[in-house]
Amino acid sequence: QVSPSHESQPQIEEEPAEPESLILKRLGWDVCRMLVTKQRYYSSEASREVRVQPPYFAVLGLEENCFRTLTKEDIWKAFFSRRMEYKKSDGNCILEELIDPSSATDWSLVMEAFRVLNDPGSRAQYEMRNLMPHAQQQLRGLRVAHEAQERKRILAEAEAKAQGYASAAEMRAAKEAMEAAAAAAAAAEAEEEAKKAQKKKR
Repeated sequence: QVSPSHESQPQIEEEPAEPESLILKRLGWDVCRMLVTKQRYYSSEASREVRVQPPYFAVLGLEENCFRTLTKEDIWKAFFSRRMEYKKSDGNCILEELIDPSSATDWSLVMEAFRVLNDPGSRAQYEMRNLMPHAQQQLRGLRVAHEAQERKRILAEAEAKAQGYASAAEMRAAKEAMEAAAAAAAAAEAEEEAKKAQKKKR
């Protein structure tokens, strides 16, 4: 058995991490991906809720529970407040340059939220898919799948740590490398046996 600390450990090929949104982190939302389709969805452990789109009202600093009564003026005011928070100002007007360039991910999310909520059709579709009671009933299956996936991930990470690996991905890659090496050795042995058999026939 190959030790996890063996110097010829395989390289781990993982998908590059997405830029983290500090807004979503503060709000308690995680960005997740479905196992098969890799489609993005959003999960809040605090509220045990999942959505297919980010919590746009909360992203703009608005109260999500009041989404039915929030007006277009409320959305504009919230967006303008966010813009002042993220964009530089020369005293007379707000500039396009970000105060902190590293906040580009959050600003993009703010813009996305504003575009969706400011358009009546996009807003209605967003509310139907994420906020309405029937939407939460339809998303219940996704939440159950998410929780099962999280349990498997936690168990896999614990097993990897117990075996001396840095992560479950590293453990999987090491096992795959060992299996590939074993298969290659078996193929080489079978080829050698075939050559010996051919020699005997001669």
